[in-house]
This record gives sequence, C-alpha cells and structure tokens, in this order.
Amino acid sequence: MQGLGPCRRTTIGAGEPGQALLAGGGRRHVPHNEDDYFALRLKTLRHDVDGSEVTRRLLALPALLGALLTTAVAAPPAQAAGDDYPYRADTTQSSDPWGFTKRQCVSFAAWELKQHGTTVSNGSQHWGNARDWDEAARRLGRTVTTRPKVGAVAQWNAGERSTYYPDGGGTGTVTAGSYGHVAYVTNVYADGSVRVEQYNMFGNRAFSAMHLRAPRYLYVA
Repeated sequence: MQGLGPCRRTTIGAGEPGQALLAGGGRRHVPHNEDDYFALRLKTLRHDVDGSEVTRRLLALPALLGALLTTAVAAPPAQAAGDDYPYRADTTQSSDPWGFTKRQCVSFAAWELKQHGTTVSNGSQHWGNARDWDEAARRLGRTVTTRPKVGAVAQWNAGERSTYYPDGGGTGTVTAGSYGHVAYVTNVYADGSVRVEQYNMFGNRAFSAMHLRAPRYLYVA
C-alpha cells in the first residue's frame, strides 16, 4: 500500500491498532472512518504542497545567492561625467607623451590642448610646474591675460586664491597649492566667470569641473 505521505510506505497490521509502521521504524495514525481519512489526506496534501514549495525555494536559492553576490561585487569606479582623459586609472605616476606626470593638472591641460589641435612639450618647451606656466607662456610668445576665452588655460601661481561658485549657490574660495594649478576653460559666462575642467585640484589626482574665476588665462593655442 502506498502511504499518504510522499515517498513513504506503510504496513497495515504490523503495529498497534490505528497506527502504521513507517519504513524508517516510526508509527503513523491510520484513520478509522472516511471523515478521518479525508481530514488526514487534506493535512497530508498541505504538507506535500508546503514541502514542494520549500523544495522549489531551496532550488532557487543558489541563483538568488548568485545574483546577490554579483550585486555585492564592487564595480570599477565609474567614470566621472565629462572625464575622457585616457590616463584616469593610471597608478604608475609615470610621464605622459608631453613630459608631464599623469593625472596631474598639467598633464590633463596638455592632453586637452592636444585634443583641440595644440601640442605642448615639457621636454622641449620647459613648461615646468603649473606655477611656471604663465612665465613659460610669455617666454614662448603666448598671450597671458585676465580675459578668459574657451580653449584657454586658467592658471594659478603657488598659493593664489580665487572665487568659485558651488552648484548649490553662494561663493567659495579655491587656493592653489605650492606647485600652482592649471585648468582647461570649457565655457565663458557673461559675467566673466568660467567653467573649467581639471585634474588634481583637491590633491586626489581626480577629475573635476568647476564654475570659477581664475587669476589669469593663457592663450596657448
């Protein structure tokens, strides 16, 4: 006789009245009337359904865990909006093709200039650190002015301060470090302020864009 539970067999008469011996040695109640039978069958069917649901959920568990683990794995840092500088993931601090240390402000400015048709070479033209760029520009016959234009290089000497405009409103002050700072001008506004793109403004060798005013602008192109 096939038992009422899944994958079990019972032997009637081998145990006490009203019970059945299970294959594993346990005992099971045997119904004495039809109502008892249907009540027990309903209980067993519920057990079967519950068991199937548990089995289904257990079988689905590896896939669920796999999805969770995939989500938990850290993805590479997302590229900052507007940052297409080719050395943004560099960790060697080696020189770029123009003779500047990668992921420094001077390297990013040189790369931007190259993208717009102007090549600067630290090896042959001796641009030096960012604080030297205004003097290098004058020596090379380039314009150094307080009037900005798109494509110019915004430049700060060591310790120079200027006003910037946070996205949330108001004003702030940026101060160049001991090596100075340079940035590439992408927009000029009616009030004479500019939007610049730059690297390493905050000492983290990373890209940023800011709305600000610079002490001077170099027409390198």
